[in-house]
Amino acid sequence: MKKTLFINFVIVAVFIVSVTFLGLSKAYAHCDTMGGPVVKDAKVALEKKDVTPVLKWVKQEKEPEVRAAFETAITERTKGPEAKEKADMKFFEALVKIHREGESAPFTGIKPADAIEPIELEADKALEAGSVDTLTTEISQHLISGVRERFDRVLDKKKHMNDSVDAEREYVEAYVEYVHYVEGSHKSIEGKGGHHHEETEDDEHKEHRGLETTNSKQEGAMNNVLENIPYQEQKMGSRKLVDEKYLLVMQAALKPGQSVPQHNANSNVHILVVKGEVVINLNGTEVFAKEGALVPIAYKTSMSIMNKSNKDASFLIVKTPNPSEMVGE
Repeated sequence: MKKTLFINFVIVAVFIVSVTFLGLSKAYAHCDTMGGPVVKDAKVALEKKDVTPVLKWVKQEKEPEVRAAFETAITERTKGPEAKEKADMKFFEALVKIHREGESAPFTGIKPADAIEPIELEADKALEAGSVDTLTTEISQHLISGVRERFDRVLDKKKHMNDSVDAEREYVEAYVEYVHYVEGSHKSIEGKGGHHHEETEDDEHKEHRGLETTNSKQEGAMNNVLENIPYQEQKMGSRKLVDEKYLLVMQAALKPGQSVPQHNANSNVHILVVKGEVVINLNGTEVFAKEGALVPIAYKTSMSIMNKSNKDASFLIVKTPNPSEMVGE
């Protein structure tokens, strides 16, 4: 019974942390690449000296902003080859930025043409060919292969999960990847996924991303782990994000040189670095963890965490169950 509960607790923790991290990661779709449709239409518009081809990519209220940027580009293009190249790129960036803002997606600059995902190229090719048959066949084969690969892996891990705690963790890792893949594919098929969906702030994703602690004692409260990070000048800063019977999520903030003192883990712990990098000492062994790293830490492990870099760092501390539920704590 205890073993089953332990596995369930870890599954919950890893799943929440994984979804949170994925939700916080940036969206990259081909509309912000040099080979994407937005830039392609922008090139046509500039050559024809007619802004009309690009207006469909922005909301109506943003048209004046796009028209102004377009007129500036047309003027600058007449000042020579170098000025033309700079003017074009400046217009591309302005247009794509406005387009992505309209989709609540971030803009981090124009990416190379080869940054386009193959499946996105196939989607465009299907439209050009007027047939979706090849595309749907490729997607079906990819989905079947992806599900089967993850299913076979988790099934194999399940056979050996009772051998040791490490084997249990391997099973949990495989299980989470399998379920997450199936769930994500199913939501996309239902129309809940899709273009920039991970960047939209609908109620469902706010809940999954850990931005709203809807099950916490402060109903409806929202926390964005990348905003208002609780740094303090003299010591580690921290804040509580989720405090439930079987789950405690804290956010810690360390300025350069600050640390979490040595102590024994009072539950099953996962550390997820959301900013910067830290060094985690586990029973005398140092683990270097940079942004995006997810580090599992077993109950009662001797541990300390230090920011040895010259930049601020922050990480989530996920404990399952809540230490208040641990026997002897």
